[in-house]
Amino acid sequence: MQRELNTLTAILNDAVRNGLIERNPATFADKIRGVEARQRFVTDNEWQTILSTCERIEKQQHEGKQQAPHRIRGWLRHYVEWAYNSGMRRSEILALRWDNVRVVSEDHMVIEVLNSKNDKSRFVSCTPDMKAIVDALRLLPRMDGDDRLFPLSLSTLKGSLAELWKATGLNDVRLHDLRRSHATILMSKGIDPRTIAGRLGHSGTAMLAKHYAVAEETKRRLKHLEKLHNLSKLDNV
Repeated sequence: MQRELNTLTAILNDAVRNGLIERNPATFADKIRGVEARQRFVTDNEWQTILSTCERIEKQQHEGKQQAPHRIRGWLRHYVEWAYNSGMRRSEILALRWDNVRVVSEDHMVIEVLNSKNDKSRFVSCTPDMKAIVDALRLLPRMDGDDRLFPLSLSTLKGSLAELWKATGLNDVRLHDLRRSHATILMSKGIDPRTIAGRLGHSGTAMLAKHYAVAEETKRRLKHLEKLHNLSKLDNV
C-alpha cells in the first residue's frame, strides 16, 4: 500500500508540475502506520543455491534450444552475478551500453551509470567477477546494432527471474535483495559508508541505515555520521 501511495503521489506531483492540477490531493492522505522496512539478505549458502540453480536452468535451456532457437540464452547467471557484485538497480543494469564500460588501466575497469534514480551519473568499479562477465557478454549472440550489455527486455528478465526464484525454493528472495546483500557485504568488510552510498547511487548514508545495514552497531555509526553531516550543513549556513 505504501508503494502504491508513493507511485500515486509521484504521478500527481508530475501533474502539478505540468499545470494539469493546482495541488496534489495525495499530500493530505493519512500516513500508513506500522510499515517496517523490509530487511532481506542472502546468506552464503543461499547465494550458492542461486548460482547452481542458474546453471541448471541454463543447461536445460541449452539442451532444449532446438525447441526455442530464437530464445536468448546464456545471460541469466551473468545478470544475477552482476547485480550481486555491483549493487546496481534492475533498470540501471538493463540500460547499460558498451560505451558505459571504461578501461582505466590494465587491472582497473569501471562502469558509468547514466540513468541513476537520483538523475546523477556515477562510476562503479568492477570486481574481478564483473570483469569476467564483461568478457563473457562480448561472446553472447545478439542482433546487429544491439549495443546493450544484456540484450534482453524487461518482460524477459521478469519472467526468467520469477522462474529462477521458484526453482531455488527461496520464495521470499527478489532481485533487489542482491543489491542489499552487496551493501551489507561491503559494510562487513569495513568499507566507508559514504563510499558505499556513492557506489549504490545514494546522496547520503541515511538510506543505508534504513534499508541496508543489518548490525545495530553499524546503524548507530551511520546515524552518527548523518548527524555530523547535518551539523556541518548548519555551520555553513
